[in-house]
Amino acid sequence: MKKIILLMNILLLNASLLTAENLEQIKPNWKIHDKWIVRTWYGIIDCTITGIVKVGEAPCDVTFEVKNDTNYINETPCYELFIVYPTDGMGAIERYKLYYNKNNYKLLQVINCYKRRNGTFRNDKIYDYLRTSDTSFIDSGIPFDLPDFTQATNIVKTVKTIDYIQNIKKDSAENTIDVTLKTKIKKNGRTKRTIIQKWDIGLPWPKETKKIDYDGKIIKSSFLKRIK
Repeated sequence: MKKIILLMNILLLNASLLTAENLEQIKPNWKIHDKWIVRTWYGIIDCTITGIVKVGEAPCDVTFEVKNDTNYINETPCYELFIVYPTDGMGAIERYKLYYNKNNYKLLQVINCYKRRNGTFRNDKIYDYLRTSDTSFIDSGIPFDLPDFTQATNIVKTVKTIDYIQNIKKDSAENTIDVTLKTKIKKNGRTKRTIIQKWDIGLPWPKETKKIDYDGKIIKSSFLKRIK
């Protein structure tokens, strides 16, 4: 009986082991003009005499498109993605330009853009991910961070006072890859933000994503569909 239990444990352990081949299978492999929609949910609030109360959630469909694969950021070849949020009702459209390393899909730079009523866009803010290695201050709802697809083992990277932790494991039951990305303050070990992603083979973006901020706020998003 003990031998059977031991054998089952070994089989389960092997099934959950992650390899470089597993990561290669779920790597997005973007192509120019690839386009898809990610759905996120925002809290609906109601201002009352006693304060602000969350009364529900509303879906928001965000469009992703690969615009270019020949850009360079600090001599690093990268993909350029455009992310467009729905109109705010006044004609303004929020848009992001994202630049990812073509080798490992790590985020290099984020440009926050706004569409004017005359149809032109202006660059509002530029976030250099290579310098700060932290996008927790970008309030985009959907986290733009992706795992390093060249690292099959768990890694911890320290930049100045911040630890960046990447944990990846294989979910054999669902045949998916689970990714956890944490940003922690090195001095006191406090977690600033946690991103949990579930990746599936053949998808250009995580199947499911959950972002948990230091104050406990949770934002969920999920891959909805490709656009031909």
